[in-house]
Amino acid sequence: MTGEVKAAYRATLLQRIERSLRQGALVGLSLTGALLVASGLALGCNTAQADAMQEEVQMSNVVMDLGGSSITLQLNDNSAVRDLVSRLPLTVELEDFGHGAERIFYLDHELDYSEVKAGSDASAGTVAIYRPWGNVCIFLRAGNPSRDLITLGHISEQDVAKLKQAKLGEVTLHQ
Repeated sequence: MTGEVKAAYRATLLQRIERSLRQGALVGLSLTGALLVASGLALGCNTAQADAMQEEVQMSNVVMDLGGSSITLQLNDNSAVRDLVSRLPLTVELEDFGHGAERIFYLDHELDYSEVKAGSDASAGTVAIYRPWGNVCIFLRAGNPSRDLITLGHISEQDVAKLKQAKLGEVTLHQ
C-alpha cells in the first residue's frame, strides 16, 4: 500500500472515529484508544481494502453549489446515500426551517432505507433525512435528537457558516 493511500485511509478512519466520539456512539472508548485502534487498522489493511476505502471516500463527497460558493457534504456509505448519489446532478429548492436552525430540501422520491438506522443527535453540521416528511435537513445549530432522523453525513464548521449566509432558493448537488 502506498504511503498516500495509507494516509488517506487513516485520515478518513480518524474522522469517522472522531465523529462517533462526538456523537457518543463510542461510549467508554477513550480518544487515545480509538486513535491507536485506527492506526493499527490503517497500517494492517491490504491494498484491496485501501482501494475500497479510497473508492468509498470519493463516492461520499457531494458538492452543493450555492450560487457564489459551495459546500461539501461528507456522506456516510449506506443505501440511502448511494441512492441519493445515483440521482446526481440534482437541482433542489433550499429552504429555511426553524428560523435558521436548519436548511432543508425535498427529494422527488423516497430514498432506499434498507441499510440505514433511524435516530440522530442533530448536532450542528449533521446532514439527515427527516423520514416522516422526506426532506433532507442540514443542521446549522444543534437540535433535539429524534428517532425520525436518519443520518446521512455531515458538513464542516466552515461549511455551516457558509450555509448560514447563503441565499435560499435553487441549489445544485453534484459529485
